[in-house]
Amino acid sequence: MRQSAQRDIMKNDLVMLVSFGVAVFFLAGCGTPFEMSNLRRVQTGMTAAEVENAMGKPYKKTQNRDGSETWLWYHDALLDKHASIVFRDGRAIDVPADPTLKLDSAENIAAATVVKLDNYRGTVEVSGPIRRALFDVNTVFLRGFGVPGKISSFQVYFGSFRTYAESWAFWDQAFDSTGREFRVAKITSELDHLDGVREDIGIDLPRDYLESAASTGLNLRVYGKRAQMNLTLGPLYVQGFLKKVKDYETPTAATLP
Repeated sequence: MRQSAQRDIMKNDLVMLVSFGVAVFFLAGCGTPFEMSNLRRVQTGMTAAEVENAMGKPYKKTQNRDGSETWLWYHDALLDKHASIVFRDGRAIDVPADPTLKLDSAENIAAATVVKLDNYRGTVEVSGPIRRALFDVNTVFLRGFGVPGKISSFQVYFGSFRTYAESWAFWDQAFDSTGREFRVAKITSELDHLDGVREDIGIDLPRDYLESAASTGLNLRVYGKRAQMNLTLGPLYVQGFLKKVKDYETPTAATLP
């Protein structure tokens, strides 16, 4: 009994010692623990100095093969949560959203919408937060494409998973509740490690249609040769996504490289 108690004490002491050592490692200048909410202060296009001012000193910097650089921050001294931001030519090109955000307002959805720059292609991609129903493996989100300073095309991204028994859906059509048809672009079709098949498509939406959906939300139905499914995104989601797009396009709010 006494030996068991002594082992427990030694185990606790070891955990405390390791935690203390990791904390000292950070305080020695190898990184500053950060709050996840600090990510809300960082925007694509910010300089490295501006990002460091918002996030604190990174724990690690890694040079990537394409010439970009990835900076890594840890949420606390136990290294259990982290965030990484990609830089090219001294500016942030890939900034993650704050994972602690509750997507219950247009403002929070805008904050969770990510803008990515590709300097080589001269393109920009805006991706809203992924939405899925409880216990649903299918995913839906909005995304937009364009050039620095202007987003010109928009899609509903639909990622579907079906079991081997259900087999391929072969999604090829999309309509709204008024019967209006939208172009469907095939993105990927592949066998999934969850013992099923995955088919991802993009549904092209005109900008004016998306803006009108800010008050009503999106309600689409996709059809395939073997299945059909309704896709919905509420008005707050559409409002938040468009807010991020417009903030990015506004010269005073967008920081461009």
